[in-house]
Amino acid sequence: MVRAKMGKPSLEPIYLNIYDISPINFVLGLFGIGFYHSSLMIFNHEYSYGAHPYDKTGIVCSEPFQHCGFKFRKSILIGYTNYDFYEFENEIQSMGKVWTGIKYDPFRFNCNHFTRAVLHRVAPGHFPGYINRITKFEALLRCWLPILSKFIPNLQYLCVDEEMQRMGAKNAKNWATWAQSDEYVETRDCATGLGKREIGMGHLRASSIQHSFNKLVFDSAIIYKEKGNTLFVSGSYQRAFESYKKAILQLEKSGVNGQKIEDLKGEILIHLAKCSQKLSRVREVINFCDLAIKINPKHQKAYFNRGMAHSLNGSLLEALKDMKTAVALDPGHVGAQEELKRIQVKVDSARFVNNSQFRASQLRKLNGDG
Repeated sequence: MVRAKMGKPSLEPIYLNIYDISPINFVLGLFGIGFYHSSLMIFNHEYSYGAHPYDKTGIVCSEPFQHCGFKFRKSILIGYTNYDFYEFENEIQSMGKVWTGIKYDPFRFNCNHFTRAVLHRVAPGHFPGYINRITKFEALLRCWLPILSKFIPNLQYLCVDEEMQRMGAKNAKNWATWAQSDEYVETRDCATGLGKREIGMGHLRASSIQHSFNKLVFDSAIIYKEKGNTLFVSGSYQRAFESYKKAILQLEKSGVNGQKIEDLKGEILIHLAKCSQKLSRVREVINFCDLAIKINPKHQKAYFNRGMAHSLNGSLLEALKDMKTAVALDPGHVGAQEELKRIQVKVDSARFVNNSQFRASQLRKLNGDG
């Protein structure tokens, strides 16, 4: 595995973004402690960890400096890493199995523990101690936080997260139902002023987290697709095929849905079909195009490429049908028009030969030769 090197900008800088959870940090900072949220900024994305009552990853990817409810304090260049985007993404995905939302604890397993753990993997170095020093007062704060949060702004985030974890561990479904109740909405509105029906993720709204996760999945698939495009142009069709396949797996494993995701799936499936065509795997071309058409019954490129594959496979009637559909969906597609004419000539020729053979057999029968 490629390991990180501190002090040498070999590939990508890593920044530690620090946020003030509460204005009381202005006073606590004088004593070297405070309530802080931290995240890592790398590859123009910001990675952080938060709580939710489900046994799924609590790692969130978002655009930099978009943590609603917290005040940005500063950004520290923490080091450099030799990881490329794909290697870093794989690390984050593997960590997601451990850093699940339900495991979040504001004192023992929080966002700062997460950023330190990531840095330990990809860029070992100094992690500012003051960021998480407040957790040393766990015994005292667990008792006093519910009271202090009534007087000190934003400390209710920590209280809600702790309560959420306990409730989620017992029954995530009941917690989710309660989170949508009017009583919960009213309480959260009064306490945070951040709007209705937030599902206590600590620092992000549930809708923001879903959006961030969707964006991470989409961006990851795009990167694999673009890498595949580069490989395809260079003639490395098998490597391009593998990259496109990773893009599809990203989308399928995530379980994320939506028209934008489905459109991307269809586009990548056509790229896979083109690779298979270059590699003379005609059956694969047809299968990939079938999947693309299942996603979008009006996918012109899918009909075109499937028609080409059927033609190469000798299935002329299927090829003719697909190419007619491709031309109907995009009358201006010159390639489809030319292929349609070519396939039509083949079909007419085959029919003429068949008819000639049929007539010849009938004549033989009439002459008593059959």
